[in-house]
This record gives sequence, C-alpha cells and structure tokens, in this order.
Amino acid sequence: MSWRAESTYQKQSAFAEDEKEFLKLAKKLRDILKLEEKVKTGENLAQNQQDKINSKDLLLKEVTLLAGRLPGDSDVLEKTQDITALL
Repeated sequence: MSWRAESTYQKQSAFAEDEKEFLKLAKKLRDILKLEEKVKTGENLAQNQQDKINSKDLLLKEVTLLAGRLPGDSDVLEKTQDITALL
C-alpha cells in the first residue's frame, strides 16, 4: 500500500461549509440571471433552462437563509456584491 493511501491529511479550506454553499448558490443565481437576460432579448430557451429560471425564488430563499448563517468575519458577501444586491 502506498503512503498516499495511508495518509490522513485533509486539505483545509479557506471557507466554512456555509460559505461554500453560499458561493455555489450564488453561481447558480448568476446563471439564472444570464438566462433571464437571454429571455429579455427574445431568445427561446430549452425546457431545462426554463426550469432553472422557475427555481430562482427557491434559490433566493436558500441564499437568504445562508447569508444569515455566515460567520461575522466572512468576506463572502463582499465578494458577491451582485448577489447581495438581489437580497
């Protein structure tokens, strides 16, 4: 067996779990905003893209809950000014 398989080292993340989840949801919301812009320009979207747009309200609720649980010293809200403005 190699030393890598036996290693117990775990890479430390700079972000807490809530921060990671917030960033994932922020990315999804940015994708939805891009799709909404496409709709405004008159472009037709596929059904799965329409489903993403329809899930926007649920994602906003989740992001709002996560924003309340972020640590006080977190700079995630500063890094995601566009999503913070949505809230």
